Amino acid sequence: MWILVWLALEGQNVQYFHVKNFLDKDECTKAMKEASVLVTNNNQTIDCIWIRGLDRAPSQKDILDQ
Repeated sequence: MWILVWLALEGQNVQYFHVKNFLDKDECTKAMKEASVLVTNNNQTIDCIWIRGLDRAPSQKDILDQ
């Protein structure tokens, strides 16, 4: 499973926000382009990350479904 996450480095602290899960990398990449508005400075990024086994995790409503 692919997850779309926003990451921010502030000093020695890392903040993150899990945006959404995807079964397909291409779908995650497409959503990443739309979610790029979350990045507001050079210390932030948004990326798709492969997480093995997450496809068996309980499903929850996420920010893009609201």
